[in-house]
Amino acid sequence: RRRRLADTYKELLTHSDITLPEVQSGAEPVWHLFVVRVSDRERLQTQLKEAGIATGVHYPIPLHLQPAYEGIQLRAPLPVTEKTAQTVVSLPMYPELKPEQMESICNAVAGAFDMASR
Repeated sequence: RRRRLADTYKELLTHSDITLPEVQSGAEPVWHLFVVRVSDRERLQTQLKEAGIATGVHYPIPLHLQPAYEGIQLRAPLPVTEKTAQTVVSLPMYPELKPEQMESICNAVAGAFDMASR
């Protein structure tokens, strides 16, 4: 069921200004989460919240910036990791999600980007 939901998200969000998850050849994700990347996460989350749609940020702080790793010397800076942590957001994903709910979510995502381009 989650795979069908993920496929629906990918189909409905193909032309939006978000980066969809990529699946490596031979992999079969279970889609516990549907995490996308956006240029303005705060704007998207605010717009979706106003539409009554919950989102999540499951790993907002990269591992190398966690307090437990404070004293560890990095071999090199990790700017891509840090940028990714600032741009990821999880869209609703649960087996009971109905097609009309997915359409509403995707319309709200598209609307958030339409407003951003004005």
